[in-house]
Amino acid sequence: MRKPILNITFLENMDFDYDKSNAVFTVSEKNFSYVDIEKILFNSEFRKSLIINGNRYVEEFLVNRGNASEILAEHLGKSKL
Repeated sequence: MRKPILNITFLENMDFDYDKSNAVFTVSEKNFSYVDIEKILFNSEFRKSLIINGNRYVEEFLVNRGNASEILAEHLGKSKL
């Protein structure tokens, strides 16, 4: 990923695994403000933390990084849908 991720959600009281690992900065659309944008753009320690945690999340949970779309298309092409 190598970039900090801001997730603006319309779902209330939902925690996803990427939230629990602090891989993304999630804000509800009802509480979203200029302060959140400022935080992800200008707080270098916060940005660095999101990038590190995001990279860990990708390493732990995703397979076929870099060619996942190609592999998915290949599997879909072989399926009997």
